[in-house]
Amino acid sequence: MPERPNGDRSIRFAKLLETIRRMARLPEHDDFYIDAKTAANSEAIVAVLWNNFELDAPKMFPHEGDSLVLTWDSTVLKRLLTIADEDLDLLEMNKKSKVRCEQELSFKSPDDLKNWIMQLGGLPSAKSDISAADVP
Repeated sequence: MPERPNGDRSIRFAKLLETIRRMARLPEHDDFYIDAKTAANSEAIVAVLWNNFELDAPKMFPHEGDSLVLTWDSTVLKRLLTIADEDLDLLEMNKKSKVRCEQELSFKSPDDLKNWIMQLGGLPSAKSDISAADVP
């Protein structure tokens, strides 16, 4: 069944995008400020997640004014995707053992984007053509 524009998932993603835009408009000294480049890249990544994958909307928080962290919780893992300007880092932590795995992510091809989103637990939606994705 196609996603409804006023469904819970759509509303959560729309609010996430609006919050990113607002954070970029805050004064630089504000604790929730993120720079314009990080905001633009974050918006692009969130839009790809929303429109092409069956992932829940992440939670997010700013980090040091120049990065945004998107978080997902599963039963076993906590995943944090840090977006700072054009740099992306993925941290996965086992909740029970606290073992951490960090990796820098690259976007040399649309397949790179597809592969790391699938690592987050998302499945490409039936309407998705990830090969045509606008990669930041």
